[in-house]
This record gives sequence, C-alpha cells and structure tokens, in this order.
Amino acid sequence: MGQNIKILDRQFVQTGTVIIQQGTTGNRAFMVESGSVEVFIKDENGNEITLSELGPGSMVGEMAALSDGVRSASVRTKGDCVLISIPAHDLHYS
Repeated sequence: MGQNIKILDRQFVQTGTVIIQQGTTGNRAFMVESGSVEVFIKDENGNEITLSELGPGSMVGEMAALSDGVRSASVRTKGDCVLISIPAHDLHYS
C-alpha cells in the first residue's frame, strides 16, 4: 500500500525579509507559524502601499501558486518569523 508522507518545511526568517516579490511567478505559498508579515504593493511611482498585516495561521502566496500566476503583491516579515513553505504542487488535490 503506497502512502504519501509530507514533511513541513519550516524556515526561520529575520525581520524585514521579502519572501514574496510582486511581479514574480508563484511557485509556493507560505503559512505564518509565528510572527507577522506585511502585504504591500508598489505603485507606478515606486511608493509602497500596505494592504494588510497578517499573523499566525495566515497563508500568503497561495493564489499565484495555485494558478502558476504572477504575484500581485509583495510580502515582507514585520518581525522574526517562522514560516512553513508549501510548494505549489502540494497545494493541488489529486
């Protein structure tokens, strides 16, 4: 009997690290285990506009990862965080 076992990829990420860059292709999502992240965009003049702040239990990057689409916003850690990295192929149900 075959069994799929998935190992969670936990990463410690320091304050101020951009984990998702607006305009790049989505190949993974992240779940915030501890700490918080800031979701933001840059307008045509390069000014940052904060869209939201998210904490433990929140997921970011899933929309682009599910569709292999382009990231519509950037995500940066607001403090030291532990993030769970989820590859796009693990987001799809088989």
